[in-house]
Amino acid sequence: MLPVLIISAISIGITSSFISDALDRSGEETVKAVSNNVNLSLSNILQQNSQFANNPYMILSLKRILANGDHIMYSDAINIRSINASLKSIMSTYQYVSSVYLYLDGYESYYTSSQRIEKINDSDIWWQEYQNMAEDEDTMAVVLDDNKNKPDSRYLTLYQRMPLYSGVVVMTIDLDEYGSMLDSLTTNTRGTIVFANLSHQLLFCRGQNSEDAANIDISDIAEDGRWMRINGNNYLVHQTINDNYNIQIVYIIPAVMLLNNMMAYIPLMLLIIAAGIISAMASAYVTTKRNFNYINYIVMVLADAENGRYPEITESEKANDEYDLILNNIIRLHLKTEKLNNELEQKRHAEEVASLTALQAQINPHFMFNTLQMIQIEAVKGGQQAEGVIQMTSDLADIMKYALSDPLCPITLNEEIAYLKKYVAIQKRRFGDRFIIYYEVEEQMYEFPVFRLMLQPIIENAILHGVRYKDERGYIKLVIFRRNGNIMFRVFDSGVGMSRERLKQVRESIGSFNIHNIGLSNVNNRLKLYYGEQSALTIISAKGEGTIVKFSIPEDKIQIQATKS
Repeated sequence: MLPVLIISAISIGITSSFISDALDRSGEETVKAVSNNVNLSLSNILQQNSQFANNPYMILSLKRILANGDHIMYSDAINIRSINASLKSIMSTYQYVSSVYLYLDGYESYYTSSQRIEKINDSDIWWQEYQNMAEDEDTMAVVLDDNKNKPDSRYLTLYQRMPLYSGVVVMTIDLDEYGSMLDSLTTNTRGTIVFANLSHQLLFCRGQNSEDAANIDISDIAEDGRWMRINGNNYLVHQTINDNYNIQIVYIIPAVMLLNNMMAYIPLMLLIIAAGIISAMASAYVTTKRNFNYINYIVMVLADAENGRYPEITESEKANDEYDLILNNIIRLHLKTEKLNNELEQKRHAEEVASLTALQAQINPHFMFNTLQMIQIEAVKGGQQAEGVIQMTSDLADIMKYALSDPLCPITLNEEIAYLKKYVAIQKRRFGDRFIIYYEVEEQMYEFPVFRLMLQPIIENAILHGVRYKDERGYIKLVIFRRNGNIMFRVFDSGVGMSRERLKQVRESIGSFNIHNIGLSNVNNRLKLYYGEQSALTIISAKGEGTIVKFSIPEDKIQIQATKS
């Protein structure tokens, strides 16, 4: 029974934690929903207000009617009619809006949503609050108790300064009507919504626990999603700040909701406990019966042995028990699997060797043809070019010795760059000062193992298809550095670049063998074969701007390849 009790306790704890988390998420979502509702409802209204507050013709007409009363021109009457239509639309669309005032600084009257011109009275509370409004405030929210239509109601008064003129749009919201709209957001958790300004002054409470919420210390809410004790009762408190209207929105959920929600799970928990007890008893019965039969069998075998009768032992009975049998089968299966994996790894390695040898053989004739063609051009010139031909032939011999070596024998990046410079020297003899190449390699990178002729085809492509066709001198830059466990390779050239269509064709062609891109496609295939798909070439180019060819090699893949080789 002890395991059943432990499982039951764990189930209760998990259920309680699940319900508490669900209640916490519900409170957090409700606060956000209320804030979004405030933004949506009030922003729509203020947006409509700004339509005429930003209209210079309507403002001029408003100035005239505030200054001259009803004696205005026909054009002003049309603009005032538009203002009246906008105010009427607000009042009819948003039932919780009680009134809207339009006031321009320096005038003794203001215009109301009831289409009347009212004289300013120094005893008007809305006027007093506006006088105290800070100059750097664009919006302000205060709660006022006075209203000419409903003197017993409380109203949230919003002030919005006119952006282009010295004046203000004042909107009063019936908190009872607005609260009725918010009730749908708190139905599930029976919580209470509290509005306060940034001075921690309580503006508005709505919900079943309004009396407790009215006594909450807003300044004491430092963290969101914490439990607080209010008037002797525990509440889960969530809060957020609505920056648009400088309103602090607080939502409190009574602890009794946690208990009420748990009550709904009690039948399920009892069912789980009962099922656990039945399962435990059934399991104990089956186990006891099996062990009893096993003991009886052993006793019988021993008794028969004493009498000279030996049972026939089958393959499955040679094990001491069923656990030995399962363990032996697992070991046998593991050994077979391991053997198959080793055979598969050897086969895959043989295929990689064959693929690398084929790719290496593919790039050598391509490189030799291009270089010999350059030597032929220099030899035809004759004369003073003979010494250059000799040096180019010497460099070519060194390069071919390097290129024809065992492709599986790793070399260092330092060796690769050294032979790359020999190739660049051959190209410099052909093109002279048509291009300049820079090498920017982090010092610790030189000893990393790489495969042969990894960089030469990329540099060749930058020379022959990039800077070669520039009218002015071109520049090529090789950058190699380490970042986030990867060795990053970048080749920049200031050549003629490629159009989007041509770039698309090149990107597609390097994925397979192509007679027009044998160098790049070869390097791309070898990179993927050595280090995986993530090391494939990436080409970026713009017509007339140049080209970037880049790839990266994970450091762990470099170590693995070096170990294999």
